[in-house]
Amino acid sequence: VGTNPRRIAITPNGATAYVTNYGAGTVSVITTASNTVVAPVTVGTNPQAVAIAPSGPTAAPLGPPPTIQNAGARARGTGGGGLGYEGIAASVAVKFDLYDNAGEGVDSTGFFLNGAAPTVPAANLAPSGVNLHSGDVMHAHLTYDGTTLTLTLTDTVTGSSFVVADVLNIPAAVGANTAYVGFTAGTGGEAATQQILNWTFVSGLTPVISHPTGFASAAGLTLNGVTVTSASPGTLQLTDGGGSEGNSAWSATPVNVQNFETDFSFQITPAGPNTADGFTFTLQNAAPNALGQTGGALGYAGIGSSVAVKFDLYDNAGEGVDSTGFFTNGAYPSVPALDMTASGVNLHSGDAMHAHISYDGTTLVLTLTDIVTGASFTGSQAINIPATVGAGTAYVGFTGGTGGLTSVQQVLNWTFVVN
Repeated sequence: VGTNPRRIAITPNGATAYVTNYGAGTVSVITTASNTVVAPVTVGTNPQAVAIAPSGPTAAPLGPPPTIQNAGARARGTGGGGLGYEGIAASVAVKFDLYDNAGEGVDSTGFFLNGAAPTVPAANLAPSGVNLHSGDVMHAHLTYDGTTLTLTLTDTVTGSSFVVADVLNIPAAVGANTAYVGFTAGTGGEAATQQILNWTFVSGLTPVISHPTGFASAAGLTLNGVTVTSASPGTLQLTDGGGSEGNSAWSATPVNVQNFETDFSFQITPAGPNTADGFTFTLQNAAPNALGQTGGALGYAGIGSSVAVKFDLYDNAGEGVDSTGFFTNGAYPSVPALDMTASGVNLHSGDAMHAHISYDGTTLVLTLTDIVTGASFTGSQAINIPATVGAGTAYVGFTGGTGGLTSVQQVLNWTFVVN
């Protein structure tokens, strides 16, 4: 047979066998009685498998990521090394590739157009420490500014990160300014369970705060007791494990809060029931260095002209030990609260969490996801944020607190975009 044979299929009458030759781009036709190759049939790049029609001897070769495409709402490419993408026209794809089909290596990413085989050219992730075979939860952040498509891929367990970019005209590639967006995937002789744990897509929005892979420095921030850790990537450490802390970190300048989306990941350690107290994401016009009270006040209570979303680990007034909620004008962030226990999201788990908060001018919505387990909780509150904070702009950031019980509370990354 040919180079790198992959799969075999035999006709119902047993007379003929077909073998896909991945490296040669052919299918060998074999007479089983004499065990000889009749002829190779050229079928195209990297055939993965072959199927036989039940009614006769007709053989059908089957060829070898996030994708933007205008081929159709049900577009689907070839499996195996095609990653479910190969063959989808009018498209742009970013791949996450675990198998070396054509020299790309076993841990690669890359950008591909118009259904091209997602093999090479490729970017090798290995030197960065990002290993797609690790089993770790990965976080992908993709941005497009009209000229350059940029991927930042981060291992949420180890903190390893990889950045790659390509100059692309996406509207020209997909044939319009709008397209279907989503994911494709494939398996071949070797298999894997591939799961998307969460997904947000925003368009027409301008980023005003952008730390998608961590905090390289405190540039653009006003810190009050909060520190940027020296680890790479750095984190925004709201509390450091000491007792009776009350700290805050704000954008250095006010930003538009009339319509926005913000994403951040955080981690509270050590895991266990005796960690406290919690932190908030807050928008406020009290002062550029506003700071609330310690302990169960979460560094927030007492900050006027404000709106806060809390992440609370301690039961001060009946809110439970695993709650969130929405608070205004520096109110003590205890009750009313939303108990997250039933959702499986546990702030005491020590797991990295991802928070997505959006505001459409009417309703503030939080979606909180455990990055490790995939458990998710959603809560919302109708509110007029500009009226509450007293303007269409405000300082945005975080407050954190500890009391008799303590914890290390770190924001791992943060982006804030406004319409």
